[in-house]
Amino acid sequence: MFHLGVGRTRSFKGYILFHLTYIGIYLIDKLFYNGRLKFPIDDFEENPLYYKFPSKEIFHFAYKYYVGHVKEEIPVINSTLYDQEVIPLEYEIIGEISFHAGGDLLPYAKFTKQTCENLWDEIGSDFFGGDIVYANLETPINLSHPRVNCPEMMVGKILFNGDPEIFDIFNGNNEYKGFDILSTSNNHAFDQGTSGVISTIKFLESKQIISVGTSIEKGVEKRVKIIEKNGIKVGFLSYTYSLNGEVVPLDQTNLINHIRLNANNFDLSKIKEEVVFLKSVGVDFIVGLFHYGLAYQFFPAPHIKENTYRIFEETGIDLIIGNHAHNIQPVEKYKYYCPLERREKCSLVAYALGDFIGDDIFDWCTMSMYLKINIVKYKTKDSVETRIKIIEPKIIIRTEDKSSGKLKLCFAEDVFMHGPKKYNFKNLHIQNYNSNKSLYTRFKNMYTTHQ
Repeated sequence: MFHLGVGRTRSFKGYILFHLTYIGIYLIDKLFYNGRLKFPIDDFEENPLYYKFPSKEIFHFAYKYYVGHVKEEIPVINSTLYDQEVIPLEYEIIGEISFHAGGDLLPYAKFTKQTCENLWDEIGSDFFGGDIVYANLETPINLSHPRVNCPEMMVGKILFNGDPEIFDIFNGNNEYKGFDILSTSNNHAFDQGTSGVISTIKFLESKQIISVGTSIEKGVEKRVKIIEKNGIKVGFLSYTYSLNGEVVPLDQTNLINHIRLNANNFDLSKIKEEVVFLKSVGVDFIVGLFHYGLAYQFFPAPHIKENTYRIFEETGIDLIIGNHAHNIQPVEKYKYYCPLERREKCSLVAYALGDFIGDDIFDWCTMSMYLKINIVKYKTKDSVETRIKIIEPKIIIRTEDKSSGKLKLCFAEDVFMHGPKKYNFKNLHIQNYNSNKSLYTRFKNMYTTHQ
């Protein structure tokens, strides 16, 4: 393996290509942009469909990917998580469920049946132990075409395709109950065209897994999904900000839920329609699964935060799980007045959980997070309410056995805080150990502050 700064490649060809691109972007930044590409662009949509070539937007994204992390201004984030909220004894508990949410699932050549046979050994029973288990499936699964992995570098169009082998790896190697629901609306949803969308939906149906965000049939009732467990109805809706420049035919727009979520003043009407429908059929708790935000940044950009607040204020969605950044971003609690419910309420957003299974170019992309969320429904004197009772973030990191090449998802606290007692570090490879340990500490401090 070769290293240059924070980027890494796995072949000599990739090494040469990475260095040439790195030098090219670095020179463009110095010669034409006075070193400004390292700074975020205001209101950047990061949508290839609207790029112009050449443009600062393209080179800024290339800088983020090839040269280094952008110089972000740390925003004010109310990252206080729900501590154990006490439900008064006189209130009658109707039901309680656990919702476990993971990040992006991406196909890479590194993930094979052989290298991943022990992938879930440490976290599988905990993660898949939720009443409702979710992640974002960021690849089509078109069984009529061969598997297409993520390349080691982004050059030209990148069109993914999964297969049963990689999906079994995603789904816990068939050793656990697996996923209950997967979002399928993301920037790679249309990589295999119409047939890929339909094939993915049918493949998941054959596995008895609900997909949300893509649909063969038209109508609001087909776009949303409802799961009822322990007396609580949870409604799900899902949208993506981009299709990487691909365009769904006008007569097939039902295939993928696509809204310009990263753009200012985007159209919220479909989301509102779905929320109103879900409430009309008695859903107790609504989760928005949004593929949005800016890649390779540790914090949501100001306009992404504002767009998120607007979604809350105009729809009253209870929880947003975001993804796309390829790394962990903060969790934020937001208090506001909900016009649909005509009351003050509090909702929560996890801006990005990172690559649950992925092998992106940066060392820190091997670290991600899943959330264990307890939702409780109870009866007060005057009404029935459903809310989040507690959230437990679980930061994980992928490790690799140096001799066998076998991969494993491990709890980051065990690796960084108790590593020598639990692991044989002489035979354990962790990408950029010191940097990731420092990053883990920052995330841990961010997510353990309670009111």
